[in-house]
Amino acid sequence: MKNLILLFCLILVGRGPLHAQNNYWYGKNFVSYNAYFERESGVTFKMPKNFTDLNQYFIGVKIRDAEMSPAAAFFIGLTLKADQDCIVGYPGTADYESKRIWVEKNEKDTLAVWRAKNAKLSRILINHEIKAALGYPMYLPDLPPTDTLKRIVPFRPDTTRIDLNQYITIIAGKKAREMFNADSIFLYDLPLDKPYLGKYPYCTGLVISKKDRAILLFKFFFTAAGRKREEEYINQLSKQVWYDDKFQPD
Repeated sequence: MKNLILLFCLILVGRGPLHAQNNYWYGKNFVSYNAYFERESGVTFKMPKNFTDLNQYFIGVKIRDAEMSPAAAFFIGLTLKADQDCIVGYPGTADYESKRIWVEKNEKDTLAVWRAKNAKLSRILINHEIKAALGYPMYLPDLPPTDTLKRIVPFRPDTTRIDLNQYITIIAGKKAREMFNADSIFLYDLPLDKPYLGKYPYCTGLVISKKDRAILLFKFFFTAAGRKREEEYINQLSKQVWYDDKFQPD
């Protein structure tokens, strides 16, 4: 999660991934992108039928145009075009803290604590995005302050609360396993201040999760016509994104 927040910070100050110099996890092509996720998280991506690679990589998108907070933006690794009414943004990074790294950094915490925190990450990320869309001020109380982050966002306790269940749809069990070999799928509307690329005013977030594995964050951008076919577009990703059960995170 810290990797994602650092990227959000860079996006907001105009030094995001598009402006960096060869410091990223994969090359600007689908083969390199898939190889990274297979290696780091045991997730395989296939190109969905009739989708087109737009050759746009490392993209920062602001949820609220005026909000100076890392939580008010999200990071896309690549974009694929389903058709003229839908663009799909794929995850930017396999953000996952392994058991080994967790134990090294948190000697006093047990692996049960690590597992519990990892299980909450999907809801934490969705909560940040929805609150930004609703106009709540966003803070980062969990990160140690640094000179750079202090200049971007104040470190104050986040006292705002929302009932996340009012905003998300959760799909678990058989359908999640059949589609992605996952445990859970989270779907939520994410209003944007400005249409994506000036053409796509509607955005739906899709988060895929599996116990003790990396969390995958997708964004679907729709025209008005495309939004009416939301379920159809999401279903086109079925079995094109897959958690490999043989993968052994360190």
